[in-house]
Amino acid sequence: MKIFNMKRVILSALLVGLCFTSCVGPFNATKRLHTWNREIENRWLGEGVFVVFRFIYVYPLAAISDMLIFNSIEFWGGTNPIDPVSPARIKALDDADDARAEAAGEAEAETAKTGDATE
Repeated sequence: MKIFNMKRVILSALLVGLCFTSCVGPFNATKRLHTWNREIENRWLGEGVFVVFRFIYVYPLAAISDMLIFNSIEFWGGTNPIDPVSPARIKALDDADDARAEAAGEAEAETAKTGDATE
């Protein structure tokens, strides 16, 4: 009976040790997947891809593989096997999002202005 309890304590200690190794990495696979999805020009298609990927567990699998495999490889080996997304690419996507939001705001203002003029 004591051997069984000792095995349980050792196994628990090993699991806790693995959980708290602090190998929080950059999550490159998940970021690359999100970046790829943001690059889809049509916002409805992009949203559809996001929803489908969420329900067929593409996003959770990317996050779990990052957490358990790629970030651990980087922690223990020093290099991540998945290249990070370039900052220039992220900035271009942010600029495109800003331009799209600005265009949508202008269209909404124009619609409100036209609607006010007709009343």
